[in-house]
Amino acid sequence: MHEQTTMPAHPGEMPGDTPGVDVYKEVLVALRQILKATELQSKRLARETGLTTPQFVSLQTIGAGGAMTAGDLARALNLTQATVTALVTRLEKRGLIARQRAQDDKRRVIVSLTTAGEALLSAAPTSLQTRLEQRFEQLESWERMSILSAVQRLAGLMDATAFEAAPVLDVGNIAETDAG
Repeated sequence: MHEQTTMPAHPGEMPGDTPGVDVYKEVLVALRQILKATELQSKRLARETGLTTPQFVSLQTIGAGGAMTAGDLARALNLTQATVTALVTRLEKRGLIARQRAQDDKRRVIVSLTTAGEALLSAAPTSLQTRLEQRFEQLESWERMSILSAVQRLAGLMDATAFEAAPVLDVGNIAETDAG
């Protein structure tokens, strides 16, 4: 005896889906919501701090890790050395970080927050990325892995896995968006 399969009521439905729910469209809606939240956060951050998201995350990373080399910062942010050099140059011009040669090895350049950088970080609003990280860490391990698996699969379905991406919640290319 064959099991009878009922046809979905809506075009995006698959057998076994919740009746009346177009799962594909719900995925698109969730993606748009994420993109919109990211865009609005970037604009708010720029308005309130004058920084791009990559600049702000760089400051946060230096603030959390203390003085570090540009190479350490690049590894922490999963960015190229060239991108980090551009970020550091802009932050230094704003007086938010300082560069100095390491005492033990003059070839190494150490970056650290200035008093102005510390003040900006302490007065800045909590970023969307920070809130996401805090909430994500509160999830059970299996749930974090499930989300990771689903998002990685979605990136593959969208042919997006070939793109280099930093673990920074921002839209666009970090080197291009870091114009300020």
